[in-house]
Amino acid sequence: MSKYPILRSENTWLRSFGKEQRGVLHAVVNLRGIHVDVYNTHLGLDVTSRTAQAQEIIDLASCSQGPALLLGDFNAEPDSSEFQLLLNSGLFVNSFEGIDDAYTFPVINPSATIDYILTSPNVRHANQRVIQTEASDHLPIAADVVFKR
Repeated sequence: MSKYPILRSENTWLRSFGKEQRGVLHAVVNLRGIHVDVYNTHLGLDVTSRTAQAQEIIDLASCSQGPALLLGDFNAEPDSSEFQLLLNSGLFVNSFEGIDDAYTFPVINPSATIDYILTSPNVRHANQRVIQTEASDHLPIAADVVFKR
């Protein structure tokens, strides 16, 4: 769902899915003339699968022409090798970098950060926040993002 026009979208099944099929939804959104590549995913439960899935997402996102967002439940802490693989690709930065208490799991007494909003390096972000609700087993996160023209 987007209040801005979705120019195209595609769901890609990740080949390295382990016991549960995983994928990444890619949509190109027209944000007042800026075409933003938005990727949403839910990575696997084991390190081997997540590492391979992260590499598949890097391969997919490396074709992006404009600014990009990568959002979702990565099932990985910020210092994990698979999360660092995404950051070390040069394609993404963590919009919650430096915010030590952005815990999203479990919903009651959260103690782990496994949900993320990653952006292209040239995207500015502000007002990053964890939203307190029991609507899911994870706490949702939000951030304001600004794209350069």
